[in-house]
Amino acid sequence: MHDRIGNVIIKMPIEVFSVKPIKLGLYGIELEFSLKRDFEHNRYCLTVIQTHDGLIYTNDVEKDFDCQAVSVNPNQYKTTISVVDTYTQLTLYYGCFDYSVYSNYFSQITPPTIIAQIPDKRIIHIDGKEVHIELPNVKMAGSIYFFEEAEMTSNRRLALDDDWYNKQGYLKSYSCDEHETALHDIVEILSNNLPWDLQEIWVIDPYLRTADLAKTAFQCRVKGITIKALCDYSAIHGNKYTNDAEDDNGFEEFKKKERTDMVLALSDDTDILIDYRTVRNGHSFHDRYIIMKYEINKERVWSLGASINSIGNKHSIMQIVNAPQAVISQLNELWEATSNEECYIYSTSSI
Repeated sequence: MHDRIGNVIIKMPIEVFSVKPIKLGLYGIELEFSLKRDFEHNRYCLTVIQTHDGLIYTNDVEKDFDCQAVSVNPNQYKTTISVVDTYTQLTLYYGCFDYSVYSNYFSQITPPTIIAQIPDKRIIHIDGKEVHIELPNVKMAGSIYFFEEAEMTSNRRLALDDDWYNKQGYLKSYSCDEHETALHDIVEILSNNLPWDLQEIWVIDPYLRTADLAKTAFQCRVKGITIKALCDYSAIHGNKYTNDAEDDNGFEEFKKKERTDMVLALSDDTDILIDYRTVRNGHSFHDRYIIMKYEINKERVWSLGASINSIGNKHSIMQIVNAPQAVISQLNELWEATSNEECYIYSTSSI
C-alpha cells in the first residue's frame, strides 16, 4: 500500500517468542516457551543435542514443535537446545548448558538427598583458650546416582590434562641440590614463553636481591623488556642468611648497596627498563611470583615454592597459576603501596 506522498508501506506481523527457565541445574533442564503467533502451526523445529566427552549421544529433532515446553535430563556435560522457524530460517532460541566443570578436578559429588540431625560441636584448645567448632551433622539419605561412563570419561580427561600440563612444563619439581636447574628453568620460562609479544616481567619475592635478578629476569631475551621487582627489606633484614645490616639504620645502607650492585650488573647503555622497590610500613608479603604480561596474549603467573636465592636447594616446585588475574589484582595493590620515595631502590625508567 502507498501513503499520500507515494511512500511504500509494508506491514508485517510480529511474533513474540518468550522463554522462562523452570529448572537449570544438576538435576535437569526445563524451559517453558510461549509464542504469540500469527502464522500457521507446525513451522517450528526443536533440536536438543547432548554431548558427552565430545561424543553426541542425544540428537533429538522435533519438527512440529508446539512452542510450549521442553525438558531434558542432565548429563554432566553439554546440552544445546535450539528453536528454529523453518520458514524464515531464523533461530528463535539458542541455549547452551555446559556442566562439564562438574565432572572434572574441581567438582564435588553432591548426594541426591540430605537430612540434618541435631547439631553437635567439637572443643579444642588453642593458646590456652577453649574453641568450639560447630558440627552441622548433615547426613545423606538415599542413593547416589553413579554413572560409570561419566567416571571413566572424567578419569580419561584428567589423565590427558595432566599429560598435557607436564608436556607444556607448567609444573616443575626439584629435589635437593637442584638450585642451578631451577634458575635455568626460570630463564627458559622468561625467554621461550611467547616472547614475541612479551612486554613486562614482574618478580615478586620478599628476599629478592640484585644478584637474583641478574641470574633470572636480566637474562630474558626480549629487547627493551620492562621489569618490575619487589622485595621486602624487613624480611631480608630479619633473616640470618640474608641480612646485611645490624640495626634499623641499615635500610639506607641496604638501598645504597643494591644500587651499587645494580650499576655493576647493568651497563650504562642497557636496554632493560627496571623499577626495583621494597615494601615498607606493614605491607609485608610472603608468596613468590613471576608474572609475564604480553601485548596480546593473556598474562601468565608462575608461583614459586621458594625464593629465587634458594629454590631447588630443598624440595620445591614452580607451577603456573590457573587464575592469574586474581593474583595480579592483589599484587598490583601491593605495588601501588610502594609508590613513594622511601620504597624506591633503583629505576632506569619513569614507570
